[in-house]
Amino acid sequence: MFTSLKDWRIAQEKTVAQAAEAAGVTPAMWSRWENQKRKLPPTRVADIEALTGIPSNKLRPDVFREAQQ
Repeated sequence: MFTSLKDWRIAQEKTVAQAAEAAGVTPAMWSRWENQKRKLPPTRVADIEALTGIPSNKLRPDVFREAQQ
């Protein structure tokens, strides 16, 4: 399981532009998310989780808490 957008992108052998296209955003926006210059909007978390498999609580731990076991 991946814990960051950059780890996922590199493992998938995608460029920033390819990852951005898959997510439906500009390469600049993907880069900002990947480099934590801008937080992933909570409204986009489900889409990015479906694309990458990264759990919502890893994408936005400040919004989504890890499930208690």
